[in-house]
Amino acid sequence: MHLPRLAAFAAALLFVSVAPAAAQGWGALAFSENGTAYAYSRNYQTEAQARLGALGECAKHASDCKVYTTFQNKCVALSGASNGAYGWAVGGSDEQARVDASMRQCVQQGGPDCRLVIKFCSSGEGDSPVQPPATPPSSTPPGQQPNPKE
Repeated sequence: MHLPRLAAFAAALLFVSVAPAAAQGWGALAFSENGTAYAYSRNYQTEAQARLGALGECAKHASDCKVYTTFQNKCVALSGASNGAYGWAVGGSDEQARVDASMRQCVQQGGPDCRLVIKFCSSGEGDSPVQPPATPPSSTPPGQQPNPKE
């Protein structure tokens, strides 16, 4: 069962220090191909830096990470399931629509128990980590947000 992976991911996101919002606003989402690691970046000055930030953090926990999307000055909802399925939605002014879209994508990817993991904006405004599941996290968190390079 992969619930500890999702729990560790959610817990890692809750305990990562978040840098103050900056004028930059580039971010990226990176995932392990087999669902064992996730990472995101934000507040980078360029798209290339955001890609490297997310990929580098994800690569600390898995060897098969790849960047799936980048965004500039947008808000993101990320959902995940215990089997490693994930879904995300970027942009739009309706937060609930983003959350719903990320959940739908997670289910479409085969997630049997999708739940919202985090909502954040690439500029740092509007961050809203979700409480982790009651299951204790594993000792090795799967991925976390790297600090922006300023």
